Amino acid sequence: MFESMEFKTDPSFCYEASPAYCDERAVEVPWTLEVIRKFREGSPSPVRLCDVGCHDSRHLVPLSGEGIILEGIDIQPCSSGDLITHNCDIRDFKNFGRYDVVTCISTLEHIGFEVYGGRRSEDWFCEQVKSAGIMKKMLNANVILILTLPLGRYEIFPTHVNYDLPLFYRLKDEAELKVMKMEMYHFDGMDKEWRKSNAPNTKGYGEGVRFATGVLLAVLG
Repeated sequence: MFESMEFKTDPSFCYEASPAYCDERAVEVPWTLEVIRKFREGSPSPVRLCDVGCHDSRHLVPLSGEGIILEGIDIQPCSSGDLITHNCDIRDFKNFGRYDVVTCISTLEHIGFEVYGGRRSEDWFCEQVKSAGIMKKMLNANVILILTLPLGRYEIFPTHVNYDLPLFYRLKDEAELKVMKMEMYHFDGMDKEWRKSNAPNTKGYGEGVRFATGVLLAVLG
C-alpha cells in the first residue's frame, strides 16, 4: 500500500521556520498526511482517525473533507474546532477497537515527563510502552498506527527523550507492534534542508539547531 508513496517536505507546517532552520514538522506532517491518504484509497468510507497529542492538529483539518472522521486526545484542550476531542491522558483512555488510523506525531517521547501538564514517572519508558500498547488497542483489526519520534543520539531531557534506533525497536517489540513502513530523515545543516537518511542520525537533539536533528517516521500494525 505504501511502496509508491511520495511526499515533499513543507516548511509551512513548522512551528518555527526561517532561512537558518525549519523544525521536523516539515517532514512529519506531510509524510503523515500522505500515509493517511494512501490508506484511505484502499479503505471503505468513512475512515475514523484519532490524533494522540492533538493540542495543535491544524494539519489534519483538510482530511475532514476527504471521508475521514477526526477525533483527538490531549491533556490540554485541542485548538482545532474540527476535532471531536477527548481531554485526557492517553494512559487513561478506554475507547478501544474504535479507530481505523491513530496518529502520534512527536508526542510519545514526552510521556512520563512533567511537561504540557503531564504527570512524571521514574520509569518513563514503561509509560511510553504502555501508551503505545493503548494506541494499538484503540485500533480496529488490520489498520495502522502512524508514529513519529525525534531520532539521533540517545539522550534524556527534562521534557522528553531523544530516541535512537535500538530504543525504538525495543519500544515496538515490547508493545508488540510490527513495522509496516519506516523512514528516517536528518537535517542537513549545510543546505538547511531535511534529507532522507540511509543510516540513523547520530547527532544529539538540538545540536547546532533549535529542535531535533533527525526524525523517525513509522507505520505500525
